[in-house]
Amino acid sequence: MSLLVSKNDTPEYNYLSIDGAMTSPASLHVHIDSSGDPEQQISESLELYLIGTYEEENNIGEYKNIILNPYSNQEGLTIEISEDDSNYSETIELNDMNVYESDYVKTIYIRAVGDNTSETLLSTGIYNAEFKINATQHEPIT
Repeated sequence: MSLLVSKNDTPEYNYLSIDGAMTSPASLHVHIDSSGDPEQQISESLELYLIGTYEEENNIGEYKNIILNPYSNQEGLTIEISEDDSNYSETIELNDMNVYESDYVKTIYIRAVGDNTSETLLSTGIYNAEFKINATQHEPIT
């Protein structure tokens, strides 16, 4: 049983790493010119999937209080997340996921927001992101 972020929405899932070492991260391209106009540069959004997997043995019935926090280890870069690809924030709380009988797949979107001022430590490039995932697991009702 797991609650992880994947690059695809069908089995065999291509899960992103959550180890903090960016071993299999999401990658976003940000154009930085340090001009300050605009003060922040925003990458294109990347569609990903939160997967709650069903397993007949040792099944978790439901995930509640799901909080997703994408992050980057790069100073000056913020990773934002959205459920609808329009309302972004640094953290989101999702509705409960029922995995009693099958996998649950939830589409999410992320984007990178980079400092574009003359003081930035960033340059144009591809930056990596991982997720911190918090949730309460509940056993199936029998």
